[in-house]
Amino acid sequence: YPNPAKSIVYVSINLKESGNGIICIMNQLGQCVYTDNEVDLSKQIHPISIAHLASGMYHVRISTNEQLIIKKLILSK
Repeated sequence: YPNPAKSIVYVSINLKESGNGIICIMNQLGQCVYTDNEVDLSKQIHPISIAHLASGMYHVRISTNEQLIIKKLILSK
């Protein structure tokens, strides 16, 4: 949230899993334009600066040992 977003987005993770995961923001070509490989799954909110990205539609991909979650993200500047 927020979605659509402008310069910062907060990824809310509410999983029963512990350990680390990966957050990747992908453009429409499937390229990761943002990656965090050390996401602490015990923290529920992860702020991400997206000011460097162009307006458009992206996908947020959260990978853990047990799950893969993909959500649509709209950037409007």
